[in-house]
Amino acid sequence: MLGVVYFLRVLGQNNKFDGLHWFEEVKKKFERDLGGIKEREAELNKHKKKNAAPEEDVRFLFYWGKMLMGCIE
Repeated sequence: MLGVVYFLRVLGQNNKFDGLHWFEEVKKKFERDLGGIKEREAELNKHKKKNAAPEEDVRFLFYWGKMLMGCIE
């Protein structure tokens, strides 16, 4: 990341990059993804009561959610 900041500074592109609102947009995308994961988790929990949810789905949701939470904070 430091290299990108350096080149933006040298090339005088800081304002143009800031105008993209890149960090805000990435955060919004992660929050949307996390919301989708929570919905899927709730759906799996509903089905879990009826029958066992596939173990790999549960594991995938758990690790993906943890990764997203780390990126948002």
